[in-house]
Amino acid sequence: MGEAEIYNDIRTILTSLGLPIIAVIAIVIAFFFPDRIKIWVGVFQYHIGRIYVGVRKSSIKNRLEGACTHSLKKLGKELPDLEIPELSIKWVKEDNLQAKLKEGKAIVKLRFSDDQTRNIINAATVYVKEAFLIHSKPYMSKNFVKAMDFSITKKILLGIHNNKRNVISEFIKEYALDLNSIQDKCSQIEVIDDAGLFTRILIRELDFFGNKLIGRNPSDDYKNESDKFLSFLHEITTRDADDLTPLQFVENILKVGVLLVAKKDTYYQHGLHPYLRRIKLGLARGIKTFYLLAREDKVEILESVAKELLLTGNFILINNPRSFSDSYNREVICYCLRIDTESSLTSTYREISLALDSKEKMQGVVTKLREDGLKVDVNGVEGFVQIRNLSASKISDIRKYFKEKMLIELIPIEIGSTGIVEFTLIDTCSDPNNLINANFEIGRTISAKVKYCDDDFVKFDVGHEKIEGISFRKDLTYSRFSLLHKQYELGTEHEFIVKNNDFENNTIYLRLKQLKDPWDSLMIRKFSQVNFLVCRKVNYAFIGELQEGVEGILAYKELSWFSSEIEGIKNSIKLNDNVDCVVKDIDKEKRLIYLTLKDRQNNPYFEYLDANRNKVVEFFAIEETIYGILGSIESKYQVFIPKNEQSWNGDKYNCKIGKNNKVVIKELSNRGDSLIGTFRPLIPHPLALFSNKFDVGQILKPIKVLNTYNWGASFIISIGHKKFEALLFKGDISNLCFIKSCIGIFDNIDKIPLAIKEIDLDKNRVTLSLKEVLNNNLQRSRECKYTNEYESIVIGSNNQGYVVLLKGLWIEAILESTQTYETGKILTLRPARLSDEIIILTDE
Repeated sequence: MGEAEIYNDIRTILTSLGLPIIAVIAIVIAFFFPDRIKIWVGVFQYHIGRIYVGVRKSSIKNRLEGACTHSLKKLGKELPDLEIPELSIKWVKEDNLQAKLKEGKAIVKLRFSDDQTRNIINAATVYVKEAFLIHSKPYMSKNFVKAMDFSITKKILLGIHNNKRNVISEFIKEYALDLNSIQDKCSQIEVIDDAGLFTRILIRELDFFGNKLIGRNPSDDYKNESDKFLSFLHEITTRDADDLTPLQFVENILKVGVLLVAKKDTYYQHGLHPYLRRIKLGLARGIKTFYLLAREDKVEILESVAKELLLTGNFILINNPRSFSDSYNREVICYCLRIDTESSLTSTYREISLALDSKEKMQGVVTKLREDGLKVDVNGVEGFVQIRNLSASKISDIRKYFKEKMLIELIPIEIGSTGIVEFTLIDTCSDPNNLINANFEIGRTISAKVKYCDDDFVKFDVGHEKIEGISFRKDLTYSRFSLLHKQYELGTEHEFIVKNNDFENNTIYLRLKQLKDPWDSLMIRKFSQVNFLVCRKVNYAFIGELQEGVEGILAYKELSWFSSEIEGIKNSIKLNDNVDCVVKDIDKEKRLIYLTLKDRQNNPYFEYLDANRNKVVEFFAIEETIYGILGSIESKYQVFIPKNEQSWNGDKYNCKIGKNNKVVIKELSNRGDSLIGTFRPLIPHPLALFSNKFDVGQILKPIKVLNTYNWGASFIISIGHKKFEALLFKGDISNLCFIKSCIGIFDNIDKIPLAIKEIDLDKNRVTLSLKEVLNNNLQRSRECKYTNEYESIVIGSNNQGYVVLLKGLWIEAILESTQTYETGKILTLRPARLSDEIIILTDE
């Protein structure tokens, strides 16, 4: 029964009880939409909360919970089989944010803030970090966990309608530093999410992964496995129609198969058979979960395929598949099917029992080669073929004719007491008798003539009227682009190694004997000149080859230093053109060479910087981002003004986007393709008045301490009504001792004379020195007399005793004492020994 039918039934029952229609509607809404009720209650409490603080807190709590719950419900529709904890907020006074799971709820502890953006980001971030996939995270790599937390939190925040743009911008700004280290994984996840598989496959399988491993010690093997699964999904989402991307992922824990419905003809001509065949091969590798994917006009076909698979009784539908639109606005659907072990086994044993009487042939998959025979799998039922039952001819080496994962034809002989079924291959298409007689065992070298050529495979005459040879592209070349019909002309003869065989179709699979991986002997080096054959254009780059099997990529942004020239160069380059390029980088793991047309030796940006460094120039402001302002100079040079170069203490340059402005050229970007500019020299400097009034080394009249810290102290210097903060670091206080901390050292001093050590305009900072004052006052030690007493402050200690500062004279001395004194203590002392080098005081 659908939600609409339940809604109508409940409304009818409540109305029959005589309740007013408004009460009926309110009860029904509260039943079906509790998240919206929370939001409405929160809004009502907000207005009352202007008067009462407690109500305001409750209001914000309800609004936050309602908004987050609404977003989590949307997420839950894509993951109906996943238990997603309900988010509940508890205000606390501590700063350490955390979440606690209790009875299906994630209680998020937050410090209350009137900033709603901050509250919602904190709530979502803590919830995802401590309540989402918590069983899986110990078995994932650190960067993968960070990337998943970032991506899931972003998805939750995107589902919140109110103030969404500000919330997302603030959230991404906070993650800016972390994104550098997790950019690759975030990009992979984003591509997977664009295809709609983030929730439908990745999160579901990671949840299964964690639940499967609960209680086990985390290890690098598990972390590597989860990383590999992310790469596996990313490859599937980025594969082209003709790519040979692996569609099965089989590791220790995760065993997943993906079936793509890509061709209508396959289903119309062969029905369910090709899909069942692929599922059987997956079952033999231990795969129990299969994802069926289709898009656009194949969606309807997949719905038929899935329906037929479910009708076999061997599968359980895990999700609630509904078609959706991916980031390219294409209709997509995803089915998650899991093998129903019980029904599959029951059905298969029934088929085997019938075949025992009728000698009917069945299909199975080879799971293991043994010296005494073959282990096989028939729809999940374990079987065995003894060596004497493999062929009518004698077989000395099983490996020459059979391989693991091979689909073969079998006849059952008997069902053993352990449930293992014994089979024979004699009198089936899988009997290698013909191959034995023709000497086509696996690993043998043979000659074969081309008799048919397609772009993906070539068929060969192997000299036997009943047996045909076939070789697919991957066994003929490492190139995705070379034209097979040009390399393998009809009638030409080549040497091959027998790779595999198909008894059912009397076919042997061949691999070119001299086929070698070009990457094993690659002589191309970084920054070398190469010739690039353009084979394909994609959205962002040209893709092609430098030699057969060695792929290169020439991004459009690498066509010129100037964006204004890129489009013209791009249009001038045609498919099959040979372009002279420079190697920018080599990625051996991805087997890809990155190319550029930019001449690094003649970078125009270097020339411009040399001529204009620290000069004021005119630029056109194009766009302002959270990181800074982008613009252009002379309509071609790119310039970027970072956030920290746009102001002095809040005094900001008035830059107008879409207009011409002034900027000072500062330096070049790390990549050398953009200038870095600054507005600071165009803004009155905050220390301009100070630097005009005072000079470095100048002794200031005694000034008052503002604050003390471990590292030093801050002071206020006034010029008229304007106040400037200056810093005194602990290393600039004493000549006689090391100051551990400045906290408490100046508590009993109202004012103290200090010298200006530095006026740093770049850092916008004034630093002070007490040492310079002490050095200037060294001659004052001669004014000290044995008969006088001096008010002194304890500032530290050394191996001679306490180091004290004599107020008024502002010189340092040593106090020899058996007493214990705290730093900052004021004492009245008299000289014990006087000299030009050091004054020794006593408290006796």
